[in-house]
Amino acid sequence: MKRVALVLALLLVPVAVMAQEEVPKGEIGIHYENLQLSHANTGSGNANFDRKASGFGFRGTYNVNRWAAIETLFTWQPNVDVINVGGIPATVVFGGQNAEFNIFHNEYQVKATARQGDSDQVGLFVFAGPGWIHGDPNAVLENFGATSFNKFTFTFGGGIEYYPLRKFGLRLDIGDMIVWLGNIGGVQQNTTNNLVIRVGASFRW
Repeated sequence: MKRVALVLALLLVPVAVMAQEEVPKGEIGIHYENLQLSHANTGSGNANFDRKASGFGFRGTYNVNRWAAIETLFTWQPNVDVINVGGIPATVVFGGQNAEFNIFHNEYQVKATARQGDSDQVGLFVFAGPGWIHGDPNAVLENFGATSFNKFTFTFGGGIEYYPLRKFGLRLDIGDMIVWLGNIGGVQQNTTNNLVIRVGASFRW
């Protein structure tokens, strides 16, 4: 009996170790985001946004294995203030009225993690992928000829995640969102680099 118990123990140990290394395939996350947009053409001029703009969003992740994942993120930033248009303060341009944009953006990215799993609770990761951004002006801006915009983006960066529990974790992302403004009204707009910082929580199953 002792030999049988010993053989079973030797067989079960590798199985237990392998099970411990597995990472749950499904993962969702929620996050707070600060996106420091440089500028965009509003239809009534080149506008600079409030660089303290922030919003909330959610993320869906499929973990291919403990090192690689595929993700999509959705973030909404309501009432982002326009601080100036063509270098003139927005309060002057719009007669003291509140000029704002509602901004929504979506990203698709591949994530590579240095460490992830039950035995490695802290993971360092990098990510990159394409996406798009949409801006919708409020009534004040529309009255001045501003129009909504849809632009192609590419975001890359890195971060750190901490999983105190197998199915719950905390995550910090820092990246650069490149926005291709393209040709607007016959004028070629500059491509912009925009700092994006996200702090959030992850839930795995």
